[in-house]
Amino acid sequence: MTLDRAATPHQGLGLFTCADTIGQSQFNAWGSWKRIPGASVSLFGNAPGLDEHAKAFGFRSIPAVQRDEFGRPLLSAIFQGMHGQSAESVLGYINSDIILLPGLAASIAAVRARFDAYLIIARRWNLDSVPALDFEPGWDEKLRRQVAREGELFTPFGIDLFVFSRGLLREIPPFALGGDYWDNYLVMRTRRRGFPVIDVTGQVMLVHQNHPLGRYRSAAERRRSPEGLRALALAGDSHAMLGQTADATHVVAQGRLRRAGTAPVTAVVPHRGEPRPLCRCLRALEYQTYPQSYLDAIVVNNDPEVPLRHLEADFPSVRVVTEVRAGPAAARNKGISCASAEVVALFDSDVVPAVDCLERAMRMLQERPASRVVACRIAPHFASGKVGYIRRAVEWFDAATHHSQDDWVTDAGRCIAGALIVRKEVFAEHGYFSELCPEAACEEWAGRLIAADVGVAFCRDAFAWHETARNLAELRRKTQRVARGDCILRSLESNQAYRVGDVFRDGWRELRREVSRLWTHERIPPRYRAGVLLVSLCSCVWTLRARLQYRKPALRVVRQRRRAMERMVQADARPRTRRAGSPFRRLGIRAMRRSPSS
Repeated sequence: MTLDRAATPHQGLGLFTCADTIGQSQFNAWGSWKRIPGASVSLFGNAPGLDEHAKAFGFRSIPAVQRDEFGRPLLSAIFQGMHGQSAESVLGYINSDIILLPGLAASIAAVRARFDAYLIIARRWNLDSVPALDFEPGWDEKLRRQVAREGELFTPFGIDLFVFSRGLLREIPPFALGGDYWDNYLVMRTRRRGFPVIDVTGQVMLVHQNHPLGRYRSAAERRRSPEGLRALALAGDSHAMLGQTADATHVVAQGRLRRAGTAPVTAVVPHRGEPRPLCRCLRALEYQTYPQSYLDAIVVNNDPEVPLRHLEADFPSVRVVTEVRAGPAAARNKGISCASAEVVALFDSDVVPAVDCLERAMRMLQERPASRVVACRIAPHFASGKVGYIRRAVEWFDAATHHSQDDWVTDAGRCIAGALIVRKEVFAEHGYFSELCPEAACEEWAGRLIAADVGVAFCRDAFAWHETARNLAELRRKTQRVARGDCILRSLESNQAYRVGDVFRDGWRELRREVSRLWTHERIPPRYRAGVLLVSLCSCVWTLRARLQYRKPALRVVRQRRRAMERMVQADARPRTRRAGSPFRRLGIRAMRRSPSS
């Protein structure tokens, strides 16, 4: 993309801001800007005395500023005006009360040596009070020590410095100064256009002097106001369009430019049925603290009769694909094959990841190189309000048995795909989910990983909510589905039919172990333990019946896998020699069949 340039651009920095009020905070900030090598400063606004103060600091004053109906300056007009009234090849916007400590010029030089078009951003440090700075030698070190004692690093979503190549941010939506989301929008817009974003927070210290928020009591109240909702609409009306400093492609630290270590993630969400739970899951992905520019989602529609393409309009980072073969294994395989990121996050459509689920899981994946799969904690979500005794007992039984991801990983050597973070290379090396046994596809796949000594870690801090069973009928269907999958899994492990004697023996052992565990379970309230034990007896009966009914179908799955393996062995053993060509191949089949006497 070609960026517009001034007629005679030079290599300096054109720094600009808008000042509606003038006080000691502005004097401290402007004094620090004056010491940036090769920088010229332009002050937009018509505050009383602005022109005189600008001349005293050697800055340029531009009083003409377009405003909205609330009297707030429009950033779109300020950015447009700066492009028209400056000749610098590098422009920079900064809030009028931000003190810039030395380091910006060196950071810009490091970035310019590698990129022609770029956006430099930085977070700020908050201080309650900053005395009048004298700017004598050592003033910056004195301020750094005060920040170290009293300062607080602001949220990565709060960005106060934007240095960009000329023309990159010439036209922006009509955001108003003093509002929210415009800084996040500029970061995400630059990332989506394919330009590099560089975070210099570790190199350039920005100090903000705290002040009241005007007529709003908090930033949350300001975001809920009509002005805040308008700003969110201008930013795309989606939290997936809000960038942060963690969305940067590069960072500058200790004077050196390097790539950011953030790994791209593709969330694969297979779905079949009513779309409301799916929308809750996608909304939770949209609110993840993990950088949104490194996160995209693929929804695999496993029901071709129910179109889901409308989700792409509601969720900007979502892509919908269709898988006609029924079953979660086929749907997950389709989504994994379409994923472009190096890490795949598998989420069931009826789970709701916590806001920091991906961030915590990815941190564990990076801190433990030996772990290539991270299983997130499945936290049960109980029905709110007053419910009956049996229903609550069903919920507690379901929470204690079907939502224990840590027990699956540590005790059973398995994991469930409700919330898994997997490096994509694992699928290339050890295969995808087996479609021969859709009920136990994840358990069978995890068994292959455990047998191959692939590192599987459990992250207790990364969790996703999942609704528990609400009644006995729902619990019965879930128990039968799990029992069918367990029957297939045991048949595959032994490579023979699951015998009736083994079914009753395993059922009796599981019942004894489950009763002992549920009666002493520390999370189950004592008043519900008797009901939970009664539900466990019913679950044992349902499990036995499902295993006995599914013995023959499980044996068919074993035979199908055996035939598939035999075909693979025969194909590998067949000599791969090229057949010799016939000398008469160019004469056609009739010439080949003609007799010598003819």
